Amino acid sequence: MRDASEEIIKMQLAIVNKKTRKEKWLMSFGMIRMGICVVRNSIRKQQPNISETELRIATFRRIYQQDYKAEEMEKYVAGMRTFFEKNPPKIYEEM
Repeated sequence: MRDASEEIIKMQLAIVNKKTRKEKWLMSFGMIRMGICVVRNSIRKQQPNISETELRIATFRRIYQQDYKAEEMEKYVAGMRTFFEKNPPKIYEEM
């Protein structure tokens, strides 16, 4: 989707290019965190009573569903469940 003119896009790029490497990394991590929050909130809206463990697993599944074959995905999910049984997850702080 393109909702800005070429001139505005050039201005935005100029602003980003003036930032330090650290500032660019922080922006990137902020965008990734925002994406994860959107996914988590979407899942929580569909399943309001989901546990934190199941929410993390559902988030992982949704984000990586096209990156892993079904067998690989189930292997990772089983590992996550085992890990969270021994180390109950703390509630993830939303943005």
